[in-house]
Amino acid sequence: MTHRILAFAACLTLPLQACGDPPEAPQSDIGYEMVAKDQVKARLRDPESARFTDVRVVRRNGVTAICGYVNSKNGLGGMTGPQRFIAGGAVGLEEDFAPGEMDQAWNRLC
Repeated sequence: MTHRILAFAACLTLPLQACGDPPEAPQSDIGYEMVAKDQVKARLRDPESARFTDVRVVRRNGVTAICGYVNSKNGLGGMTGPQRFIAGGAVGLEEDFAPGEMDQAWNRLC
């Protein structure tokens, strides 16, 4: 496992506000999903076009991760197609990872 995946996983073990900047850690799964969706939208070119699917809160070994798929518009106005994301104390979009790294992070956290 690469150092970048380990660092990302370590960041997820911290409270949500430790690596990101949401106002406070939510108390419910719905709250976690809402914060994660806001974090993901903040990274997108057209946040209003974001369509989320298969979003779920996963708890493993003391780590809470919010995993799912997001589809949004690109700079030309077309939808990009669904890409995986993992959120928690940090947000990782599939496009952020080198080939194979998202698969490793997804298998470990989601």
